[in-house]
Amino acid sequence: MRTFRRRADIIILSTTYGPNKDGKFAHRFGPLNYSKGYKLLNVIITRAKYKIYMCSSIPEEVFLEYKSYLVTEKANNKRAILFSYLAYAKAVSEQDNEGRIAVLTALAENTSVSVSFDTFRGMDLESPFEEEVYQFLVSKYGTEKLIAQLQYAGFRIDIVFDSGIAGIPKIAIECDGAKYHSSEEAYLYDLHRQRILEDHGFVFHRIWSTNWWRNQSREENKILKFIEQIVEKGSVSNESSTDYSFAFKNNIVVKKPERHVVKNKVEDTETILTVEEPLEKIAETGRINKQSRVKFRYLNTQQEMTINLVIDERLKKEKTGNIQNVFYKSLLGVAIQGQKVGDVVKVGMQENYIEILSVEN
Repeated sequence: MRTFRRRADIIILSTTYGPNKDGKFAHRFGPLNYSKGYKLLNVIITRAKYKIYMCSSIPEEVFLEYKSYLVTEKANNKRAILFSYLAYAKAVSEQDNEGRIAVLTALAENTSVSVSFDTFRGMDLESPFEEEVYQFLVSKYGTEKLIAQLQYAGFRIDIVFDSGIAGIPKIAIECDGAKYHSSEEAYLYDLHRQRILEDHGFVFHRIWSTNWWRNQSREENKILKFIEQIVEKGSVSNESSTDYSFAFKNNIVVKKPERHVVKNKVEDTETILTVEEPLEKIAETGRINKQSRVKFRYLNTQQEMTINLVIDERLKKEKTGNIQNVFYKSLLGVAIQGQKVGDVVKVGMQENYIEILSVEN
């Protein structure tokens, strides 16, 4: 199986594993057999927006024994989770609701947390910060409309507000702590996670712990206003949302500069091919350098700012109108150099993320 970066309406998933010429079936599933193999399967199947077609040569008598493999693996992982998914897909295809529920129940019973199929909700909150947010929302809406630690589509959501009104989307409330997104990989994974959940109808509101501790009443009013707008209008304006879904506008693709082939016609009967290396400054067009003017937006506050990068540290405190000079070796300067419009950049060790809006060189 191959992983893909792009989303698709329909995905055809082929598993070409099967018996050899002697009729023996070796379970050589590559990365799926690793300890984190379930994440690979999760990424593959959640790429489809509407439907997946499964084409598999794995014998039914093998994958329908998924329960025994769940017991053997002692986790919803590796070949056990692959066989379970194949059994689930077969049940869905044949409209076998009893078989479908049987797979989900087996997976639920095999998790490290003891839950049943219809109780993938109400787990313990993970931090005092989440507990404070949850208790505040309970004081306003009661417990009936709130779900803590909801597991959905293979992901966990801190708090979900469900109005119970048909056509009104559920609100995923994320409580991001001081150590949130400690690595770029974790940050990008969370963007992928949010996009998948948004495709399933959720809308997101993030509460940053630093903002909560500094001005709790302001953050309380923001979440109440957000919920009110969703319930009344069924949608959210850019001004009231603290999510960063705009980070999904483009997939980031890193491409090496092309080698240009130039044909020089010398005579009618002779053509010479020469190879020109691309100029470095052409490859860097549009990227931030040590003296660029840059406009960016803070993701947690939505505040926009324009700066001039300078190489003379003595000029770093000067301003031209509303444009502040910033030394190119500062935390901000180092973080944004080499970036381009549309990139999302982490600044320093805290949860400060910015989106590059424009670059002038």
